[in-house]
Amino acid sequence: MNYYEDYWKKNANWSPSDGGLRENEAKFFADYCGKGLVVLDYGCGDANRYGKSLVDGGTDYRGFDISKVAVETAKERGVNVGLLTEEGVTSMQDGEADSALCFEVLEHLMRPDLAVAEIFRCLKQKGTLIVSVPNPGFLPQRIEFLLTGFLCPGGSPQTSRISPWRDAHIRFYNIRSMKRLLYSCGFREVEVVGCRFSLGHFPVVYKIPAMKKLLDLVSLPICWLGKLLPSVFSGTLYFNALK
Repeated sequence: MNYYEDYWKKNANWSPSDGGLRENEAKFFADYCGKGLVVLDYGCGDANRYGKSLVDGGTDYRGFDISKVAVETAKERGVNVGLLTEEGVTSMQDGEADSALCFEVLEHLMRPDLAVAEIFRCLKQKGTLIVSVPNPGFLPQRIEFLLTGFLCPGGSPQTSRISPWRDAHIRFYNIRSMKRLLYSCGFREVEVVGCRFSLGHFPVVYKIPAMKKLLDLVSLPICWLGKLLPSVFSGTLYFNALK
């Protein structure tokens, strides 16, 4: 618990909510988070990255997080958020949500099945859950693991490569294991969506802005690999699951 209170405190070098929308997310929001729809955001953090913009767009946003620091910060932004219990339970009623978001959360949890089951409970029949997790099978991650022994996709840049044993990511998923988790909790249709591939994600290169920008451009003719074979060529895996 104390770890995530510190995790959500702003610091001079990095914040877990830095950055805007990521690939695929704008389309997901347009399709499943429209005006007036009740949307559960499980593990909402401080609502800085997209929560406030969904509220401003008319979504009936219901965010929940385990961190009091994150929840208080989100409330200061005028976002409807609440605390998860220690068991990961929300205060929502059965079948209350039209759709649910769970971005970059399940890799942090000891019992991700309890979180997915809670989301399932909150969703209406035919409601949709959108999940994202880092892909440890991503080609650059495989190469880095081979060369350095570090398998820490995503995570905090302050720990993932310096002291990975302290990193926030404690679970790793491939497409098959994530589908099994979602199906085991009751979801009946699961689609995987990959992200564009870029050579700019390779070890060492991604730390050099000019080099990464160049390789991102060079990679445009092969960026489709991330959609075609996400298990190898997509750094983040998105799953669209139907209740």
